[in-house]
Amino acid sequence: MTGNNAHRFGIHLLIALGFFAGGWSQSSAPFFPDDIRLTWSADPRTTQTISWRTGPDVGRGDIRFAAADRPFSTIEAPPPEPLSTNIGTVHLFRLVLRDLKPGTLYRYQIGSGTRWSGELTFQTAPEKPERFQFLVFGDSHEKQPDYSVWKETVESAYRQNPSARFLMNVGDLIYSGKDFEQWRAWLTSCREVLSRIPQMPVIGDHEPRGVTSKDLWVRPEYFVKLFPVPPNGPQRFRGEVYSFDYGYAHFTVLNSSFHYEFREPEARAAMIREQVEWLDRDLAATGQPWKIVVYHDATYNLAADRSGTLTKEHFGPILDKHHVDIVFNGHDHAVARSFFLRGEEPVADAARGTIYFIAGRSGNNAKDSLGPKFWHSFFYDPQGKTCYLSVEVDQDRLAVQTRLQDGTRVDTLEINRRDPAISTPVVPFGPYQSARFAAFGRLLTFGKPPRQTASGDWLVDAEALAVCLSGSYDPKSRIFLYDEGEIRLDLSGATPDADPGMASLAGLAKLGFYGRYLPSLNMVSVERWRD
Repeated sequence: MTGNNAHRFGIHLLIALGFFAGGWSQSSAPFFPDDIRLTWSADPRTTQTISWRTGPDVGRGDIRFAAADRPFSTIEAPPPEPLSTNIGTVHLFRLVLRDLKPGTLYRYQIGSGTRWSGELTFQTAPEKPERFQFLVFGDSHEKQPDYSVWKETVESAYRQNPSARFLMNVGDLIYSGKDFEQWRAWLTSCREVLSRIPQMPVIGDHEPRGVTSKDLWVRPEYFVKLFPVPPNGPQRFRGEVYSFDYGYAHFTVLNSSFHYEFREPEARAAMIREQVEWLDRDLAATGQPWKIVVYHDATYNLAADRSGTLTKEHFGPILDKHHVDIVFNGHDHAVARSFFLRGEEPVADAARGTIYFIAGRSGNNAKDSLGPKFWHSFFYDPQGKTCYLSVEVDQDRLAVQTRLQDGTRVDTLEINRRDPAISTPVVPFGPYQSARFAAFGRLLTFGKPPRQTASGDWLVDAEALAVCLSGSYDPKSRIFLYDEGEIRLDLSGATPDADPGMASLAGLAKLGFYGRYLPSLNMVSVERWRD
């Protein structure tokens, strides 16, 4: 069955979803399954993972399924996993359907005895790679979480792209990852889509967040329980870090929320190290034409007060080593794509560099103070309407369209290996005639220009750096203040006596700054570590 026919078939089935769409409470737990969602935990060509939730009084669940023109077969699901949440105990069911036919539309129902959900559908991946489409959504979390905006966004995107085979959320699905009430609201909002095409999710900084601001942030237990994914990541981070193949592409999903899962610097360092070692092995093992990496924190960020230094330093060299084609990030709630980058510097074409793409926002969570940095070739701030990315992948072509909720196209990026001349031009700018200074990605037009010392180190204007951070610097006391005075740094060891207004990169590094001289731009770039 073609994608359009499958879509029309699915539209008729939306009516059936109302059969089990009602809410539930602990005093009136539903017999019927709710929060039905598809993921992959094994081969997309021959398996389908189906998960759902019931109240604690339900101990059995069955799935009956069949190719669209065949009679149903029935399989009993494994016993449910009880999950104790902040709103009571729920039962989580999951079942992996195996030995399916590739490239086939299936219909299915969930229930038991005489009570069943309405019919739903899913489609397996084709046996041989072919062109396919998937959707990418930026942060959907909301502070007042009814998730109606997320609902409109995901449903509109799927209506406009009925051939999409799966979707990816780049993290921060909900505001507080330990609040199961929010998970219920989020899943209810997107059930009409997630019960028909798989979602391959990513952990953001909100998934480990407690119910209130006073709660300690914790490992993302609910996220891992709700979304079974391939168990092929690092041992300690199974369910958080994983990879899979679809068509001509290899997808690698990482967890960049180092600061939110672990308080101790040693534990964070171990988390980074384990992922980097696994990432190197994972990318080395794939022979797919396209390599796509997804994680939440924006390496080449938009927000003035943020920095992507940890992922730049640790993930970046591995992504360069294996020439990853595109990285999808979130976190900054606007859309941006970088130049082709390698070693943090722009390069001329896709054959040598990686595009870093920030996916915007899909929930009611617009942010202020966002703007492009020197590493971005395109920027769009979706203040008025949410947005999403539609991605098409063929053997020799990868195309990303940025669309608003109503379908308006605001950007297209195409990488065409068969005919590079029709690829989207992403022309890097060349070196400045005299050295320039960029702080937190912002090219400064004030202050003294940077200069190189006889030893090869670089000096930058400390006062200009402070002004960029809305802080202050006193060259007499050599005290550097920012974050409303909360951060106080003594630059005595970072500034030469002959010119205390200038700070060296080596000295700033000892105080937690991340600085690089970029020869291709003749520019000194300074950010600050988040650790």
